[in-house]
Amino acid sequence: MIRFVLVRPEHDLNVGLACRAMKNFGFKELAIVSPKCELGFEARKYAKHTGDVLRNARVFGSLEEATKGFFVVGTSAQKKRFRRSLFKNCVALQRLQDRVKGKKRVAIVFGSEGTGLTEGECAACDLFVHVPTGKEHPVLNLSHSIAVVAYALSQFPKTMYVSASGKQVAQIVKLFAGSLGGSVKDRRRVVLAFERVLERANPSREEAGALLAGFSSLNK
Repeated sequence: MIRFVLVRPEHDLNVGLACRAMKNFGFKELAIVSPKCELGFEARKYAKHTGDVLRNARVFGSLEEATKGFFVVGTSAQKKRFRRSLFKNCVALQRLQDRVKGKKRVAIVFGSEGTGLTEGECAACDLFVHVPTGKEHPVLNLSHSIAVVAYALSQFPKTMYVSASGKQVAQIVKLFAGSLGGSVKDRRRVVLAFERVLERANPSREEAGALLAGFSSLNK
């Protein structure tokens, strides 16, 4: 399931257009966090024939509630306001498929039109996606951003992909740490780097099994 999450949207018009953009590409699951607009006539007017998306949208009091149990993908044009470390897991839109394949529940989060996401909300995201735009005017309208991301998501192949479990990943990291020789300096940093690479790679269960077998043989 893919859920689109609008955080503190300010204008009914944009919420209505967001519903249209979502359904244009086959998505209907919408969550709205602390809306600053009424979600009334204007929203229904611009949603037009996608009013079902608006009617079925769930309203939450916080991003945490709206994304509980989901792999959270944030979008933001406000990177310079926050610590660079918050965006260390940022990928281009073209690579989003590689990072979410096998995830059963994915939430794509969009901040408010005026202020975007807060630093705390950014920190709650598992991944960030970057939509390439022109340098002269890099900021997209909310509904346009949703349309671009929805289109990209709709192009993903429907083939089954089962990601490695968290337990498998933890075992791989543990075996990797055990395989490091005594001459390796700053072991913690090396292990952390390996763990991050593994998370970005999002290996399948079969690939994880092969890695476990390989590292197990090294540790014998």
